[in-house]
Amino acid sequence: MYVHSQTCSIQKAYAEMRIRLKMKKISAIRQMTENPHLNLYHLDALDRKGETFDYYFASRNSKEKLKLFTKGLEPEGIVIYGLTEEAAPRLVLIKEYRYPLDEEIYALPAGLVDAGETPGMAAVREMKEETGLSFLEYTGGDGCFRRPFFMGPGFTDESSCAVYGTVRLEGKRQECEETEEIQVVLADKGEVRRILSEERVSLRGAYLMMQYLHMDAEKPFAFLE
Repeated sequence: MYVHSQTCSIQKAYAEMRIRLKMKKISAIRQMTENPHLNLYHLDALDRKGETFDYYFASRNSKEKLKLFTKGLEPEGIVIYGLTEEAAPRLVLIKEYRYPLDEEIYALPAGLVDAGETPGMAAVREMKEETGLSFLEYTGGDGCFRRPFFMGPGFTDESSCAVYGTVRLEGKRQECEETEEIQVVLADKGEVRRILSEERVSLRGAYLMMQYLHMDAEKPFAFLE
C-alpha cells in the first residue's frame, strides 16, 4: 500500500514537472520606451506555479523582432580582435569613457551591425571609426569561434560575435561621434597583463585579452583552428 502510494506520488510529480516545462512562461509583453537604439520591455512572466510576476529586459530590437518571438541568433553587435602586422603583434585596445560608470574603461573595439552588413563589414567600419586603423578580417579556422553568443540573457536578448583580423598602422584618423571619447592603445603582452591586473575592463574584452596572452607570435590565429 505504501509502495503504491509512493509510486503514485512520484508519477504525479513527474506529470506536474512535464506540465511546467511545457507551460508558456510569458502571458503579455509591453514596450515601455521609444528610443532609437535601446528600449525597455515589461513582461507578465509566469513562475513555476503559474503565478504572474513583473520582469523587465532591454533590447535593441523592435517588438516584432524580439528573440523571444523569432528564436533567432543574429548578432546585434561585434567585438574586434585586431592584431598589428608586426613580428611581435600587439593587440588593438581602446580606452573609452562610459556614461553608466562615469569613467574610462579598457575594451576591444566594438559596435553594432548596421542593416545590410555582415559582421566582417561592420568590423572594418567600426575599426576605422574608433581607431582610424584599416582592418583585414581573418576568415580561417573553426566557425564556432565566430558564432553569436548572448551578452547577458538575464537582462537583454542582445547577442554579439567576435571578428578576428589584422590592422595596418598607417593613417590613424578617427571618425568618432561627438558622444564618444576614445583613446587607442596598442598593447603588448606586458601591457595587457598590467591592464587585466590593475584597470577596469569590459568582460568580453577581458576574455579575448586573456586569449592574446597565450598567442603564438608566429601563428597568431592558431587558437581558432
